[in-house]
Amino acid sequence: MERRGLVSALSAQLDATHPQTLLTVDDSAYQRVSRAAEAAGYQFCIEVSPVDRRSVIELQVADNHLVATVSGDEDWAAAAVDSLEPATGSTWQHARDRVAALDGEIRVQRTAAGLQVTAEIPLAAQQDRGPAMAAQVSSSRSGPKADVGT
Repeated sequence: MERRGLVSALSAQLDATHPQTLLTVDDSAYQRVSRAAEAAGYQFCIEVSPVDRRSVIELQVADNHLVATVSGDEDWAAAAVDSLEPATGSTWQHARDRVAALDGEIRVQRTAAGLQVTAEIPLAAQQDRGPAMAAQVSSSRSGPKADVGT
C-alpha cells in the first residue's frame, strides 16, 4: 500500500482472498490520501466483505471523506446481521476500531437486495493529526546506532 496506494493493494488482496468480490472505484478514489485513512479503508474492506459470497465494494472520495461501501446479498445479510450489535457483537471489530480512531463511522443498512455496510473516514482530520502521529511513530528506544561498539 505504501508504494502503490489503497486501490492497488486492495485489488491484489481481493484477487487472492475474496474471489467473488467485485471492486468498483470512482475516479476520485485513485488519489492518494493519508496513510491512516488508506489503512482504515483497506482494513474495513477486507474484514467486512464476505470471503465465500458475492459482494461489491465501492470506493470514492466525497465531501473530504474516504467512503467505502460493501454490499452483499440476502444470504450474507442473514449470516452477518446476528452479530452486528455494537455493544455486544465482535464482528468487524478491527475495522470498527480503525475507522473510529480516525473519527469515522460505519453504518449498516438492510436493503431489498441484502446488506450494505458503509465506512466514512474523514480526510481533513488526518492532516491535522499528521505531525503528532509522526512524532510518535518516529521515536526509537534503541538509540543511535553509533553507540553500538564494534
